[in-house]
Amino acid sequence: HPTTLIPIGEKASLLLSKGKYDHAEPYFREALECQRRVLGDDHPNTLASIGNMGVLLWSMGNYAETEPYYREALERRRRVLGDDHPDTLGSINNLGMLLQSMRRLPEAERYLREVVVGARRILGDDHPNTLTSINNMGVLLDTMCKYDQAEPYYREALEGYRRVLGDDHAETLNATRNVGSVLQKMGKLAEADPYVDAALAGRRRILGDDHPSTLISIDHMARLRREQGRLMEAETLHREAVARGRRKLGERHWRSGTYLSNHGVTLTKLHRYPDAETAMLEAHGILESEFGAENKRTIRTINALIGLYTAWHAAEPDKGYDAKAAEWRAKLPADKEE
Repeated sequence: HPTTLIPIGEKASLLLSKGKYDHAEPYFREALECQRRVLGDDHPNTLASIGNMGVLLWSMGNYAETEPYYREALERRRRVLGDDHPDTLGSINNLGMLLQSMRRLPEAERYLREVVVGARRILGDDHPNTLTSINNMGVLLDTMCKYDQAEPYYREALEGYRRVLGDDHAETLNATRNVGSVLQKMGKLAEADPYVDAALAGRRRILGDDHPSTLISIDHMARLRREQGRLMEAETLHREAVARGRRKLGERHWRSGTYLSNHGVTLTKLHRYPDAETAMLEAHGILESEFGAENKRTIRTINALIGLYTAWHAAEPDKGYDAKAAEWRAKLPADKEE
């Protein structure tokens, strides 16, 4: 009976909200199977359960298993509810975000552009969901290294969040950082500076110094200062990010590894080679353990170690640092040296 499905779905959603994915899965599957049988494939509750099954699998990192559920939910919602229904827009967005996670970026772009156009038309430019879709479009283009195309999306999202949510909202601070980040990637360091600084100051004030988002901004500012040649300021910020990251996230957390690696690059530029080596070797151990040898974060640290030993060899020839550089270069997958 349809009323018996409600407790099953509620139990599944509760377990999902608590991150107990393995426990939630059988409840989601049972709810979906019962709704298909009792209500039919096109009933709104069934469509919601199809989408929820996809959300669960995505949360578990099972992207390949997620895709058919997201595609079915989208196909049926287009047919039953129409392209302009908010639930249909949600399904379009879910599929686009999934494809982005799967690195199928051109496919993702088509869906995320459709979400932006639809959200503008149906919800209006200032609706929070529209602003999120605009920001998501910027993130995708940023990921595709289309920085000049990402920038206007990021700026529009920031202006909208400031207008609708206020300067101190977490979404506004995130959008502020995004504008600074893309300007930095485009080499516009002076223009990026006030955005990176505002995001860091806002996160310190609103979230506190040890919040994970604040740590990201501390590390971001450190990298910007390094690119600006302000190495001593950069090194101080790097040390803060590493220390707070270890305390808040843990010694072996991958972000702690990233902060260590970035610190090592700045220490190399300061010619503090032994300190740089210590930081980078620890970072490599953390990142390789977490992500594997061919992950971009691990590879970035290997390249940083190659740069360290190359610089160290130039400063102190005949000490064998060129051999260490060659040793780390041999660990790189083909065509991955920067």
